[in-house]
Amino acid sequence: DGSNWCAATSRYGDGDLGTPGEANDLCADFGVEDLSEGDLVITEIMFDPDAVGDGAGEWFEVYNTTSGTVDLDGLEIFDTSASSPGDEVSVSGAVLVASGGHAVLGRHAVSNGGVTLDYAYGTGHTLQNAFDEIFLANASGTLDSVAWDNGITFPDPTGASLNLDSDALNTADNDDGSNWCAATSSYGDGDLGTP
Repeated sequence: DGSNWCAATSRYGDGDLGTPGEANDLCADFGVEDLSEGDLVITEIMFDPDAVGDGAGEWFEVYNTTSGTVDLDGLEIFDTSASSPGDEVSVSGAVLVASGGHAVLGRHAVSNGGVTLDYAYGTGHTLQNAFDEIFLANASGTLDSVAWDNGITFPDPTGASLNLDSDALNTADNDDGSNWCAATSSYGDGDLGTP
């Protein structure tokens, strides 16, 4: 059945895509345009790393709530704050997230404090330390957003990510700062988080 096959997304050798001798890549059940609000949930945000500079070590994590594998190709990432005009990027290329799985997206794939990214979106999007927000969207509208507030209702750590409570994995609860806490587990070069 041809619907059970897809083009490989992992690089090997001189740069072609495939998984010779390894487990095959997942095939996507849903593309970004198939998603609705709540199908992706922002679950972790590192906006103020300490082990490396902000520009290198910023990242965030999304969770796939759907029943199938999602390809994030085409996902729009932006904010609407006046302090960051033009702060917008789109995922370009296959980034597969299994049902109930997470993907980590950040600015730099290397020299980033030791986090392994599923997608590096470059310098077109910045996570401000005080007040800022992340929107995830497709052509139909917003899939999820989170706006932190310089410690008013959200935690405001340095060198630790914001972690969403595992009992609050939905787009309504992740708008409430009381459902977030500062990470306590160390990763990579010494910052705290669970990317």
